[in-house]
Amino acid sequence: MQKFSKVILPFLEEEKYDYTCIFENFNFSIHKKVHQQLENEKNSEQIKECRAQDQFEIKETMQLQSGTILHKAIDVKNNQIVSLAIYRDVEEPENEKNDDINEMVFLPKLKHQNILKFCDVVVGSDIEILAFSFESHHSLLSTVIDERVDLLYEAHVIKNIMHQLFKGLDYLHRKSVIHRDIHPDNILFTSTGVLKIWNLRNARWMNQRKGEVKTFEYRYQPIELILEFETCTTAVDIWSAGCIFAQLLQKKILFPMYERESVLSQIFALLGFPTQKIYKELYAYELLIDLLKYLGHHYNCLDIHMKNNCPEACTVPVLNLLHSCLLYNPKDRLTADQCLHHEYFYTGPAACPPEDIVKILEASNINKNLRQFKNKKAL
Repeated sequence: MQKFSKVILPFLEEEKYDYTCIFENFNFSIHKKVHQQLENEKNSEQIKECRAQDQFEIKETMQLQSGTILHKAIDVKNNQIVSLAIYRDVEEPENEKNDDINEMVFLPKLKHQNILKFCDVVVGSDIEILAFSFESHHSLLSTVIDERVDLLYEAHVIKNIMHQLFKGLDYLHRKSVIHRDIHPDNILFTSTGVLKIWNLRNARWMNQRKGEVKTFEYRYQPIELILEFETCTTAVDIWSAGCIFAQLLQKKILFPMYERESVLSQIFALLGFPTQKIYKELYAYELLIDLLKYLGHHYNCLDIHMKNNCPEACTVPVLNLLHSCLLYNPKDRLTADQCLHHEYFYTGPAACPPEDIVKILEASNINKNLRQFKNKKAL
């Protein structure tokens, strides 16, 4: 077909009209419908392969702040202990199905020692409710932190945890996956002391349209996520890892406020408001005028803050790695691989063996059981 078709009407002059756009739009609609049909068929096939929830015996249940329900369960069919996760979007429950599909896309493709191993999709009596079964876990990092086991904050233990975390992130990033929601609820340990990253509902492929990050945890997010910049890179996970590093070093959250605006305020107060030379992209932000109230924060006070809160832990390699994770410009942050090769991991003390992590997990369990016993007794 020629690009221009002639249209001659008796009461009009001869004119040319471009019909190509109509056919292009028509073809696009057909392709879109076919693609959607194939996706639906694929999802239907995945549902057929799902396990039934009555094949699992629930032993222990925990509800996370996000609304997610995490069970420790027995897979009756295979006679093994598993983790069973049922995700709940408290604020926007209508998005749950899309998030389930997002997780189903990523999980089967990821196999690494520091990524929680996916087993099966599980369907309950209500087919609208999907659960995901994983290898068994012992404790969430957030639970261990809450129980305040002293050994957790020893320098050699922190080094072990950070090394495992960066190894997991390095694997994800090499696979072109951006997690986008790294925080202590999304990190857990097995009974052998192995750290596992999980919950990829906010994950994106590199160069994929970014999409909204649906999370309750802004305290571990860099400003490019908080301000919803168009571009999103693996560097967002490095910032989050830096926040966890600081939290373990000083035994408290680096940016403790919950609301977006409050977290932004704390970031600028601690790290100073970036100049255009430091972070040019920030000055192209459409709502920059709303941030100008923070211009009075001129200095990066991270060193002073850390030395005031944990002077013994603040060696030169520690502070250097922390700074390298918490840089404003994502392009300037270290990659996970560069973090693994940082001098921090090659200077003493050496990272602790897995047995020390196991001791921490056991102590955390004892503390939790004692606390629960006291609470029941008080009632």
